[in-house]
Amino acid sequence: MLDEILRNTPAYQKILREGRAEGLEEGLEKGLEKGRQVALQQELQRQREALLEVIRTRFPKVERQAKKQVESIQDTSILLHLIIKMTTVPTAEEAMQLLLDANEDEE
Repeated sequence: MLDEILRNTPAYQKILREGRAEGLEEGLEKGLEKGRQVALQQELQRQREALLEVIRTRFPKVERQAKKQVESIQDTSILLHLIIKMTTVPTAEEAMQLLLDANEDEE
């Protein structure tokens, strides 16, 4: 009964509203962060697939080797740079060296 009386007071109602608002804000922030992480992972995967397609087209003999290197890259700017470079590098050996250098740069 005392609980019921307290719950109906203006002070209790105000605290309840503030708590709900804070909880909602925290939930939104966590949801946005999770959404950003999902979007980043999707973009990484798209760029990895594009890079592997360029390698597959230009240097099919090193595709298997390159795949391991490409999958370990976690930076979209490095992947984008590699996509561009792979279109101009003349040999498979130089292509593999670019991948190895990129992995070292990332570490």
